[in-house]
Amino acid sequence: MTMNERPGDQVGRHVARVIGRLQPQYLPADGRAQSTPHAAASLAALRQAKVGDPAGDVRTWQVTLAGIPDRLLSDSPDGPGSAEYAVHAALVLWATHQQSRRAPMHTPGPSLGRAVAQLSRRLGGSDQIQPSLLRRFHSVATATNQEQRLHHLRSLITLLRANEVPLDYARLSIDLYRLSTGGADRVLLSWGRDLYRRPTEQAGDDEDTVPSEPAIPPTDN
Repeated sequence: MTMNERPGDQVGRHVARVIGRLQPQYLPADGRAQSTPHAAASLAALRQAKVGDPAGDVRTWQVTLAGIPDRLLSDSPDGPGSAEYAVHAALVLWATHQQSRRAPMHTPGPSLGRAVAQLSRRLGGSDQIQPSLLRRFHSVATATNQEQRLHHLRSLITLLRANEVPLDYARLSIDLYRLSTGGADRVLLSWGRDLYRRPTEQAGDDEDTVPSEPAIPPTDN
């Protein structure tokens, strides 16, 4: 981490570190058939938490807040700040996505738009976006407040989980941070571009290797 690293980048790196530690412990590996107790308990606590409420379940704090850069912690007496909301929401959604899956559901690269495009191709066998998925995607993009957006996003994540389509949750956390800090137009346009980008230009759709510190796209915040 550099001294002049933007808060959005720090949000993404923190989420990447948390998942990079927990995901290997949750997945079967090296002859281990089950998750470690710590990973299983951590993901269960996250799944049971309200996606838009970082303060609502004290069990999640040891996952979401442990090791978080001080710069991302809000001093406001009114509640959590944008970075805390983004970290919490991304980790809750990842835990929902990863539940009972034996392959990593966080993988570096795929934005929300790209993941939805991959899901549509898997369901429909063509490059045309499935109308039902498009409606769900539009509900996320056009939500008028954070609570509404996270509600629709969680619904979309359950479809990705059901079809084992991975998503980059470090990238999603940055997008969620930027959506609430003046970068909404850029985030939504990026999602739209990735949704309609030609499949041949989206190399690595089926990659599922997760390095411990995924690359974090630059932000303006």
